[in-house]
Amino acid sequence: MYPSLIRRVLADRLDICPLNKVSGFFSDSYMVEWNYGKRKLVERELAALLAERVAFGYLTRADASLIARRWLLENPVRIYGLALFTGGQGS
Repeated sequence: MYPSLIRRVLADRLDICPLNKVSGFFSDSYMVEWNYGKRKLVERELAALLAERVAFGYLTRADASLIARRWLLENPVRIYGLALFTGGQGS
């Protein structure tokens, strides 16, 4: 997973796929330690891609924020049926 390849894949997904069908992170690793590093790399590249699109006027900051939230949180929760940990008592 090279940063330039990650950004290109994310850019292609952004241009082609419906917003509700994409999960921003994918990995074939089998150890949680590897997933953490790869997720941070994907987050960084997604942030750079969205910032670039905002700078060129293709997206608003609100749109970029929505895309990041959907891809990195809402879609994975919905697609994989995950429960969100809110950090509150009794969770």
